[in-house]
This record gives sequence, structure tokens and C-alpha cells, in this order.
Amino acid sequence: MNDPKRSEEFVRKVISRLYERPEMYGQTLGEVDLALYLLHLVWAVICDRRDEYEKARGAYNFFELESNEGPVPRGHHINPVSSRSSEGVEEIIAYWSTLDQKIHLDWQEFA
Repeated sequence: MNDPKRSEEFVRKVISRLYERPEMYGQTLGEVDLALYLLHLVWAVICDRRDEYEKARGAYNFFELESNEGPVPRGHHINPVSSRSSEGVEEIIAYWSTLDQKIHLDWQEFA
């Protein structure tokens, strides 16, 4: 798989599959999050867009959650190592799919 276009397409397919069945890629929320982080990083490197990816990820690393104390940093409202809830998985997928929109990573053609 020396062709960057084929490699990039393969990574987008895996991201699409992970979004469909996250339990196949991690037993905990932390594992699912890490798998998505690594896949997105590989995609950014293949596409020579790592700086854009890191900038978008950094800008979006804190997002608004309703709490008594205002905005909560991503991941601090759950125990990502031991937790496994459908709500937590949905939050992680929502985070990464929103980031996908910001960096124009189109995985939905494989969904």
C-alpha cells in the first residue's frame, strides 16, 4: 500500500467502521478514544495535514458541557479508563465526528 491515496482511503474506511461499531475497537471509552486519536493522526500524516489537524484538535479540545461549574475539559466528566457506557461512546464519537467536519475528513462515503 505505497500509494498515499489508497492508504488515506483505507484509514477513512476504518474510521467509518469504528463509528459504526466502536465496541469492536475498544473495551473502554479510553480505548475507543485512543483508537480514534491514532487513526486521525495517521490520516493527517498521510495527507500531509498534521499541522492543520493539531491546530483544529487543540482549538476544539475544550467543549461546552452543562455542569455546575461551566465548561468541562473533554474527558474530565468520565473515567475514560474504566467507563463503558453508550452515552460516553456517543460523546466520544460526537467529539471526533465534529472534528472531522472541521478538518474536512469525509468518512461518510463508506458508511
